[in-house]
Amino acid sequence: MKKFLMAAIVSCGAFVTAKANTLTIINLTGCTFRCGVSWYGDVMAAPGTTTINSIGQDLESLKMEFLDVNGTYRQLVSGITFPNTNSLGTPAPACPVPNGFITLSWAQASLSANATMVIF
Repeated sequence: MKKFLMAAIVSCGAFVTAKANTLTIINLTGCTFRCGVSWYGDVMAAPGTTTINSIGQDLESLKMEFLDVNGTYRQLVSGITFPNTNSLGTPAPACPVPNGFITLSWAQASLSANATMVIF
């Protein structure tokens, strides 16, 4: 009976999946952006590298907000199911960026894998 019980406990543990992951935001612009990260909350992505560790849920997308030259707040969203997005075709960001528009690029192998977001 003991062996059966232990096997049942080990078997149940096999169904638990890791949800902890890390998001590294690499901001190649000279601007700081407010970003809403799924299951995490808001973070500020300053120029350079910002690292976020999951708080128990999968990090799977990011919503970035920026002010355009007309004073309107705009949003860009990128994540595991939509890895690339940009602001091309909208008014330029108020903070000057190299091409006049912002591009987000998200790389992540699975929902529970570490992810990288590049802003350029």
